[in-house]
Parts: sequence; C-alpha cells; structure tokens
Amino acid sequence: MKKGASLFLCAALALFSLGGLSGCKKEEKPLQVLLELNGALINDTTSDSMYAGDLAKFLKEMGGPEDVEIEVVPRYDESARQSLFTRVRTEMMAGEGPDVFIIDNGDSLFLTPEKNMELGQFYPLDDYLEKAQFMDQDALTAEVMAAGRSETYGQVVLPLAYDLSVTCFRQEELPEAPAGNSWQDVVDDDTGFLQVTGSLMRALVSNGVVDGKNCLSLTFGTLANYESDHRALAFTEEELRERIDQMLEIDTNTRKNLWKLPEFFSDGVSGNFGAWNYASFCHWISDIAPENVPRASLTMLPTYCDEGGVKVSVAAWAAINANTRRPDDAFFVLDALLSRDALLNLRFYDQVAYTSVPVFEESYSQDFVRDYLRNYREKHPTEWRGVSPPLAMALSERNFEEFTRIRREITHTQFRGELTRELSTLYSDCSAISQRNPNADLDKVIHEAYSRMKIEIAE
Repeated sequence: MKKGASLFLCAALALFSLGGLSGCKKEEKPLQVLLELNGALINDTTSDSMYAGDLAKFLKEMGGPEDVEIEVVPRYDESARQSLFTRVRTEMMAGEGPDVFIIDNGDSLFLTPEKNMELGQFYPLDDYLEKAQFMDQDALTAEVMAAGRSETYGQVVLPLAYDLSVTCFRQEELPEAPAGNSWQDVVDDDTGFLQVTGSLMRALVSNGVVDGKNCLSLTFGTLANYESDHRALAFTEEELRERIDQMLEIDTNTRKNLWKLPEFFSDGVSGNFGAWNYASFCHWISDIAPENVPRASLTMLPTYCDEGGVKVSVAAWAAINANTRRPDDAFFVLDALLSRDALLNLRFYDQVAYTSVPVFEESYSQDFVRDYLRNYREKHPTEWRGVSPPLAMALSERNFEEFTRIRREITHTQFRGELTRELSTLYSDCSAISQRNPNADLDKVIHEAYSRMKIEIAE
C-alpha cells in the first residue's frame, strides 16, 4: 500500500471512530415517550412511576422496541411542570424532542391541540394506520377518532378517551328521551327534561353561589377555524352573549325546579357512572336531585350543540412528534396503546376511565367487564386490595343500550385547550355575578374574555 493511501485510511478510521465521517451512523437515541397524567386514582399502591413502568413492561411484552425511555410530567410541582414544558418546546423548535406524546391533561404541553395539529407539529399517521397490527379501528368510536384529523396533514392525533356529559332520570319517571337534537330544542323545551342538560354539571354550593363544571363550550358545535391562513373564532361576541343568557336562565329555572321535575343527576359517563354511591358525583344544585346515584334503569339525556347532535371533549390522546427519527417504533407505541390488550392490561386506562370514557366501543359492557376482571386478576393479583378499578364497572344491559344510543348521536368533538378553559371560566364568572346580582351588567366581562380568545386563536 502506498504511504499516502495508508495515511488517508488511518485518518478515515480515526474519523469513523469519532463519528466524524459523513455517512457514518451515529449511535441511535432511545425511543423517548412523554407521559402526562391527570386525575389518576393515586393511593398507596399506584403512582405515576408505576404507570410509566407498567407501560414500558406492556410495550416490551407486545414485542416493541427495547430501548424505550418514559418521562412523566410532574403533576404537583407547577414550577417543575413549566420548566419541563419550556425545555420540550425548545427542543421541538430545534428539530428534537420526545418521539411520542401521551397526554391525559387539559392544561398540558399543547395549549390548543387543534392549532398544533394544523401547524404540522405531529407526524402524519394515515399510511401507518392502513398497516396497523394491533388496533381494530372499527371497534373505536369513529366521531371521536375523527377529531385527530388535520385539514392539512390527515390523521395526526389518536384520541384515547373522551368526556360525554349526560343528565339521567330513572326510567320509570322518564320512559324515553324527549324529541330534540339541537341546542335550540333545549332552549325551546317546555317540559324541563331537555333544559336541565344545559345547566351546570357536578355543581357545588359555596357561599350561597352554585358553581361547578359547565357545558358552555359543548353548546357550540364549532369553536374556531384552526387552519393557519384562516384562523378565527366561529362565533360572534353577540352569539356568545346570547348563549350565556340562555344558560343563565336555564340555571335559574333549574334551581327553582320550575318544571317540577322528578329526581335526576348529571355526570360524565365514566367508570364511576351509575355505579358508585358518592354524592360528590351527583348533580345537586337543588333539592330535586338525589344525594346518591341509583343503581337503576336510566334514561340518559346528552347536552346538544347548536349545529345539531352531541359534542364531546377529548380527555386523553397520543401523537408522534413530527421531528421523530424513529416513526416506525413510535407508531408501534400508538398502535399498541389502542389495542384491546392495552385496555385489558394497562393501568393507564384505569386512571383514564376514572373521569372519562375510553374510545373502545365495548367499554362498560358486561361482556367486556367479565374479560377484564378475569385478565386483571391474573395480571395484578395484589393490586387495588379488593377495590375494583374503574374499568370493572359494567353498565346494566338497559343502561349500556342507552349509553350506546347517545354515543351514536356524537357529531362534534373538541380538545381541551385555551378556548375551552376560557369559556368555562367565563360562564362560571357570569353565573357567580348574576346569582349575587340578577341585574348585573355582564357586557364587560364577556367582551374581555372574547377579546382574549380572539388573540389566543390568532397567535
């Protein structure tokens, strides 16, 4: 070998050993998963780290990548949460960041997921979904799954669970649901049965003022156009004021029980729905509501929106970072998450079901719960110490039929984000003001909130 060639080869080998020769493969980073939990059932047998370990073990058992690193977003240290969010957003702007996001939180890394979808921050999934090996897409609630579809990039987010708000009467007191499927039908209803679906839900009384979760954002079929070139609110300030006035009147009539309604309660369809006798989950804004959730055959009434049908909120979802260098492995995580095996095995779904409905159509059916309990006892023989996890709560055959009926009425789905939080806070403020002073002028507080929402959607 000539001396020059020998020197060149030595230099090339040295560069190769340092990773400095163009075309040389650098050491691959672990597949990074960011897990953000909210509202989990935490006790002495469960913790965030246990949820993460459970997920890592499940992915390995399913044949997934071996080098998975799961980072859990802190829940109780707000400074640490915001520091992590700042770090991850900076990484994403630099073309890096976690490969997979699993989000079960309304106040999360992504302030308005619909906007993030249209900004191209998530990896397109349509080609992968055609080849999915674990999930049965026909077994998932289609209208909820469609919420993860971007106008520009196709399916980029996969919803995992959602909130479905309902008001329930005992079947003997309301044998069948009254006719109507729009917000205008709610407003025009003179029986009260539909009207109460538009009032405060899970309400509590504090200092003489009724407050709690409200359905303002659910009454609007569409909140905004999120496409980058046409971003704007879908309702005017005048329409917002009219909607709030309508809801305030309904709340007032409900508190007075103007219609002389029989006992009822309001809740989200979730693991605790119709099963646990805890008054904290009841609709008790007046004496007409029962203090305990009955184990009874129910007639369920959803909250209808102004475009017709039922609107729900995505409570948990998963997506792949558009910057990922390992899309195949990242999709494996999403595919496995939406498998029946995941629903049967992952404690993640136990905590999701505590306040929400998994997107699997069979959830809460008696057949599923039988399989779930058999499987759960084999997988977690020492867990829960005799307390059944939320997914063990089956609806009766009659109530599951009712649940299926109103689920078929879902027409719109929203993500929790800046707009939904702003609307919820606005209505709570207006309700508190009007209860203290029925003649108070609400124009200023509504105008200020509407102006903030216009800025938030435009940024």
